[in-house]
Amino acid sequence: MKHHLEWKESTLNIRCWSCSEILISISTDGSSLSFDSMSDSFEIGCPNCKEWCGYRLTEDDPEILRAHTWDSDVDSSEFDGEVGNKNRDLLWQYKTLLLKSDSTMKHFENEFYVVKEYFEFLTLKGIDASKKDEKSIDGFIEDLDGYYDFSINKKNLFRRAINRFYRLCE
Repeated sequence: MKHHLEWKESTLNIRCWSCSEILISISTDGSSLSFDSMSDSFEIGCPNCKEWCGYRLTEDDPEILRAHTWDSDVDSSEFDGEVGNKNRDLLWQYKTLLLKSDSTMKHFENEFYVVKEYFEFLTLKGIDASKKDEKSIDGFIEDLDGYYDFSINKKNLFRRAINRFYRLCE
């Protein structure tokens, strides 16, 4: 039996289930992608975490491939609505910028998750993260301070991470 799957988007990033590393990236000139196979499934070994990831090519479950544009760092949080979608896209761009070079990669572990929390805060308030707003940054830090009782040093680290995000994205 021959299996067929039509991918309506012009880009497909198949990611590792465990670490979200892009295993295969396919792009077209804007047209959709079409897959034909005698087998209804395939596996790919991740060179990053060494896990084997299984995928299916079936019309009755086209979301199985779409799920692999999912990134645990970005999509594990709720980004609802139009503002949430904009903030998610901006966070994807930020992650890509951080992982692009050794000089910015060092900030990924320390600062990416701070910026992610800031974006979640902004999304809940219905605020677009693309525009820097000192009042929003202050509100975010005050909100977290209420939960964690931050030291001055910790507040400054969070503010520096958010400010670095805006500098990198300019």
